[in-house]
Amino acid sequence: NRDASRPRSTLKRRSEACSQQPNSVLLDF
Repeated sequence: NRDASRPRSTLKRRSEACSQQPNSVLLDF
């Protein structure tokens, strides 16, 4: 949700979080 305001900067953080919390990232998408 907060990623909407920062799409690209969060994409890198998402990739890192994906390895730790893939489920939460999928829901965030």
